[in-house]
Amino acid sequence: MGIENHPEIKNGSDPEKNSATKRNSFKQFAGLALAAGILTLGTSDSALAKKRSEPQRTETFISQVLTNTPDRQKEYRQKIDFLENFFSKKIFEYLAIAETQSHEAKGKIKAHPQLKGFEQLGIDPKFMLKVFSEKDGCFPAGMIDGNVAELRYINKTHESFSQYGMAGRFASSAIESRHKDNILFYRSPYDPRSPEKGDPGDAFQIRIITAFASHEAGHMAAGDFSNSMTPEQRVDFFYEVAHMYHDSNIRETIASKDYVDQINARDEKSQNYLVVSEYWAILCESYLNRPEEFFAIASKQENELVQKWLLKEKGKDFDPKAARDKRYYLTEQMVAAQIAKAKQRMGEKTRLTAPKKHLQGKKPAFPRRR
Repeated sequence: MGIENHPEIKNGSDPEKNSATKRNSFKQFAGLALAAGILTLGTSDSALAKKRSEPQRTETFISQVLTNTPDRQKEYRQKIDFLENFFSKKIFEYLAIAETQSHEAKGKIKAHPQLKGFEQLGIDPKFMLKVFSEKDGCFPAGMIDGNVAELRYINKTHESFSQYGMAGRFASSAIESRHKDNILFYRSPYDPRSPEKGDPGDAFQIRIITAFASHEAGHMAAGDFSNSMTPEQRVDFFYEVAHMYHDSNIRETIASKDYVDQINARDEKSQNYLVVSEYWAILCESYLNRPEEFFAIASKQENELVQKWLLKEKGKDFDPKAARDKRYYLTEQMVAAQIAKAKQRMGEKTRLTAPKKHLQGKKPAFPRRR
């Protein structure tokens, strides 16, 4: 039984909702993603969850939820049963890890994430940090600060995991581990540089990083990674997102169909977990990177989902259009600096390799014989 036919998620799709207009509205952006091979991967059960399953931790988490909500115990018992039936009991291990990690993070994660490896692209980490600034309005409050410990660039390509249906294609970013609040960025193998404009390939990498950071940051704001949710909220998050997925409008976009619909996990319940997790990340990515299209396509319920779980109370005044424009402006500043440096290096190299010219009308001087 797949996600489409689950008995607790009604099949309420409307053909008019899934019109060609809605499906094609992200075509231009998705085209870039396809050409670059940079649709990002999220969490991998086999490659990213490093520690073994601990049944006791799972049971402790479930007990904690039910103990904390005695007046709503019946409601949460039903939600827990749904999540176990839909995702398997492993979902509670993920939520338990996130809960433990959130307590550890309070004493470890600084106000802003640490940046590593970006100097390989010629980027000043302090400048890059501006792109990820919540204070300057580039991201919603609480999405980055206190939630992401480290942003790291790795100057090598990384193939997507087979379960994401991306065989032969490359990932641009990933969550490092369930036990670390780190986001990794990988180098794209594609290099659409324009030598005549002095546009180095690294400029393309910078654009990729800033564009797709929203996807991984969306994962970090989810119930299985967030450092700012209660155990009850973690259960509520997956319960609500799972029910929203089927009637989603965003899932009809090219970006979603080319990525989320390609997921092919080893079993049905793992498939449900990956699909719902990536749907949420695509939802965040769409809201943050393409707000005009998001507001034109997303359903009222999807908008409310973003308001509740991404923006929360702290980010209620967040302006996604202004934030997107500022991130892109800062990105292009970095790109311009890259191009200027590349032209300067090329100019210096040309001067060093150019043959020396003799002054007109004068013969070259020869050393006198002593």
